[in-house]
Amino acid sequence: MRLRITFLAAGFGLATLIGFGEGIRDLLAHQYPALGYLRNSFAVLRAKLDERLLLLMAVMVALVLLEALLRRLVCRSRNNSLPLAVATMAAASVWVYQGYPKNRYRFHIQWKETVEFLGVPVPQALFIKEIWAANLLITLECALIGILLYFVMRALFRGRAGRLGAAFIQKSYKAFLAMGLLLLLGTHAMAFALLGREGEGPNVILISLDTLRADYLGCYGDGRTVSPAIDRLAERSILFERAYSQAPNTLPSHKSLLTSRFPSVNRGAANVDKLPPWSTLAPEIFREAGYRTCGIVDGFFLTDRFGMEQGYDDFVGWGRRAQNIVPRAIRWLDRHGDQPFFLFIHIYDIHTPYARIPRYKEMFQPAPYEGTVTSNSGRLAGYNKRKVLGRELPYTIDDEDARYLMALYAGGIRYTDDVLAGLFDHLSREGFYENTIVVLVADHGEEFMEHGSVGHTELYGTVTRVPLILHLPGGKEGGARISHAVGLIDVLPTLLDLTGLEPPGPVSGRSLMPFVTGEAGRTQRYVFSETEVYGGRRSVVGDRYHLVRNLPADRWELFDYRSDPLEQINIIDSLPEVADSLKKFLVLLEQGLDREIAIDAGQAADDVKLDDRTREALRTFGYLD
Repeated sequence: MRLRITFLAAGFGLATLIGFGEGIRDLLAHQYPALGYLRNSFAVLRAKLDERLLLLMAVMVALVLLEALLRRLVCRSRNNSLPLAVATMAAASVWVYQGYPKNRYRFHIQWKETVEFLGVPVPQALFIKEIWAANLLITLECALIGILLYFVMRALFRGRAGRLGAAFIQKSYKAFLAMGLLLLLGTHAMAFALLGREGEGPNVILISLDTLRADYLGCYGDGRTVSPAIDRLAERSILFERAYSQAPNTLPSHKSLLTSRFPSVNRGAANVDKLPPWSTLAPEIFREAGYRTCGIVDGFFLTDRFGMEQGYDDFVGWGRRAQNIVPRAIRWLDRHGDQPFFLFIHIYDIHTPYARIPRYKEMFQPAPYEGTVTSNSGRLAGYNKRKVLGRELPYTIDDEDARYLMALYAGGIRYTDDVLAGLFDHLSREGFYENTIVVLVADHGEEFMEHGSVGHTELYGTVTRVPLILHLPGGKEGGARISHAVGLIDVLPTLLDLTGLEPPGPVSGRSLMPFVTGEAGRTQRYVFSETEVYGGRRSVVGDRYHLVRNLPADRWELFDYRSDPLEQINIIDSLPEVADSLKKFLVLLEQGLDREIAIDAGQAADDVKLDDRTREALRTFGYLD
């Protein structure tokens, strides 16, 4: 019994030391602004410490209990090695179980899509050999841990080495325990002291609807009843008619939304790059200011795999569709809504395969569809890739097929809107609207053959123009509509402006409140978007014209979106002066971005100065202060 207690005490101290060490490593890796975000830093330490403490202590308790049970029921032996190894394998099975959903995300498999196999719906992920191989490696790794532990325990508890090992544990466990308790109490005491500070500004709820293009909403001109709940919110809010995302993909677009930096500055103009460790996300800023922060996201792009979990007190990395995400958000609000909070909600249901429920699939179909095109994510992505790269197509998508996909897409929006109605009703019923800023945005839109492709890889307005609806506390300025071009990089500076906070470092966007109050006057704004997908694209949009550049094809296109909303007519040859002006802006902006990248990489600002002419030109275009 004494050895068991000693074993547990040593495990407690060891778990605390490991957790604290991992917390320090995490802090150094993330490089929180000069480690000056003390609130965030101690919150990270506390979270890492608790995580490892709970995990290792659970394993230690399981080892001792299983050892005692097996010795009593089976072998009646003092040999601890076999039950310890078995218990480790049992604990490792938890990691194997967790590894399966992580790997199906890794290979972009839609869990909810099923195939008919022997008349029974079976997840497609079950037939992906790469997933089985990855999980087999996890299983083998856990088995190796168990085998190694077997021999370690046999060495510790047999012969002279065993006596020495047992003596070392018995003599040193008090030191482990003392250090562990000191770190545990000190870390938690400091965290509680810092986290006890509350924010002074209004609450913030930021809702991101993945793949929602603006012109499919009633408040943006669509004549169908696709978005009644969002439309009602827009009636009481400020609506930005020309908001644009900075990238056509989920990860780089959300990086820009939550950091107010352009994709290339965030090292992520593609959809696969992890957020740089020195970047600071919106929830970190709000947590440092005393807000309780929560993130509920759907899809692996916004998780720790890509550095997007930073700054949340509570985080759900796999929301499992709107029907589960909204109730989670409501329950969280019921628990923490009495203190200043920042809540980020990301919903994925509008994304392919669009409407998943039969009622919503048929809601906007004018007639039964007789074609063969499906909304399967993989098939549409494959079609688009072949189309863009000029390869032979497996099938064609004609006008009837496109209308079918658009109807499914509209059904997915309506489903999401119906679920969101419950959240909006809760906010109204519980009085949150009186002291809460609510922002509804999207990361990008969707193409349906308007420019010969499907999905979201291009930078035309069908992909980059997104909704931006801002509800101020008490419905202030409700009903206002802003026609200036704005970007997702402007959302965070706007929220900081409204809550009285300062950004911890440089930001690329500006507060939108001067447009709301009229202080901005007739200032011209230009919005930049970029992507490295398929060789790269760049675009810049102003208050009338949209310039798009295809880098590998060296093709330039200019559109007048006021008279040509879907950007079907390239007018670059008829308006050379407008095109040249916007081309010059792109060149100048890229110079400004190179400077930001150099500074973020550690070069001194004096070493990467812009010349006066370039700086003045960028200021004229509304880029620099």
